[in-house]
Amino acid sequence: MGDTAVLFMTLAILFPSTITGTLSYSAYAQANTTTILIPNAATLSQNTTATTTGTGVTDFNTLRDQYLAQWQQLNFQSSFGTLVEPYSAQGYGVYQERPSNIFTPDMSAITLYVEPVGYGFKEGVDEEGNILYSFNFTAIITISDSQGNPLTEPIPAEFDEPLNSHNKATEAFMPITLTLEQPLPVGQYTITYDITDGTSGKSFQIVKDIRVAEVIS
Repeated sequence: MGDTAVLFMTLAILFPSTITGTLSYSAYAQANTTTILIPNAATLSQNTTATTTGTGVTDFNTLRDQYLAQWQQLNFQSSFGTLVEPYSAQGYGVYQERPSNIFTPDMSAITLYVEPVGYGFKEGVDEEGNILYSFNFTAIITISDSQGNPLTEPIPAEFDEPLNSHNKATEAFMPITLTLEQPLPVGQYTITYDITDGTSGKSFQIVKDIRVAEVIS
């Protein structure tokens, strides 16, 4: 079975601003990225005895090399992104999706689940001289009202350090949770997520429109 590695983002918090000139508003974001790390196939074959009649490890490695070659041609982008219940993301594709983009005023957190693809890897070595591949992301989040007026300063999020793997891990997912310290008034809002690959410097943007209503129908 593959190991699971989790790396948490450290975030700048508490960005106060003003809504409609009177209401003081603060928010901060919490995010982490996770990837399932696949054991090195060569090491696995040395430690495991098995009888196969079909495609073997050599064929798998060839297919994976071809996949990674195509990966390098991808633009850095989101292959999937959706609003989920806060803190429900437990694995790649494992989460509880929200039924709608409508929230009640007493909600305290909004979580976006993202599966990024096309990110780059930095090559290094560990203390024993083994090759390591690392990746990293940063994110900037802004909240705007229905007229496009920003309600907070940009909210940044970044890793303390990159995630390191002996493989070029490509099944990463990123739950980004925006915590509201005061409730949003009833109305329409836009949350913009600008996510940057720390290796290539390339970015993509996800825009989510939400509505705050007293009653969800």
